[in-house]
Amino acid sequence: MIEKVCSVLDCGRPAVTQDLCPAHYHRLREWGDVRDGQPVQNRSKRYGREVCFVGGCERPARRRGLCSAHAQRKFRYGGDLTGAVPIRQLYRGALCGVPGCGRPVKEHFLCSGHFTRWRRHGDVRADVPLRGRPNRRVDQYGYVWVRPPDGSRMRTEHRLVMEGVLGRKLLPKEEVHHINTIKDDNRSQNLELWTKSQPTGGRVVDKVAWALELLQLYPDVVKQLSGESHVAV
Repeated sequence: MIEKVCSVLDCGRPAVTQDLCPAHYHRLREWGDVRDGQPVQNRSKRYGREVCFVGGCERPARRRGLCSAHAQRKFRYGGDLTGAVPIRQLYRGALCGVPGCGRPVKEHFLCSGHFTRWRRHGDVRADVPLRGRPNRRVDQYGYVWVRPPDGSRMRTEHRLVMEGVLGRKLLPKEEVHHINTIKDDNRSQNLELWTKSQPTGGRVVDKVAWALELLQLYPDVVKQLSGESHVAV
């Protein structure tokens, strides 16, 4: 029995389907073309599949002749993947392709907002402006949340005000209490610093050590109370 060989010129591999070897048949299915001008590269020993066709990659092909990394780049940015300029460097500082947007590119030459619209609706809706991130809101319990000046995630306003008064970050066991019980009244005069740190019981030595540590943590309060005691005497 004569073994059929691949119909691609100078291939020489055994033909399996449609007079093509597995490698060229895979190209035909994935790309619609056998790419006879491009030689078939070495197969991956681990996966038994053709390696990525991007020059110098050597990773096993996973999708449409590309490794996982180049397939993800192709999906996000499109264009030619064989250039010498890395994708991250090529798109560093690039802005959204929607006119008048000005936000940095995330995927497909679009910012995160317009890319989400394109994925959900098939259109970036360039005539509809994107809603910016809120800088202030009130939750269901009545507490005010604001965005810090550095643009980080939103935090409760009463804790930020208290941190400004103390000049430091609040500790995990510290809470801020509203004196008049109005939760959106975040004036510094209406806020009190509370602490949940207290021993549940134990040796006297341990309790005294805890008390000394507490006094060292709040020296301003100690001075204030010492002054009031001196005046009272």
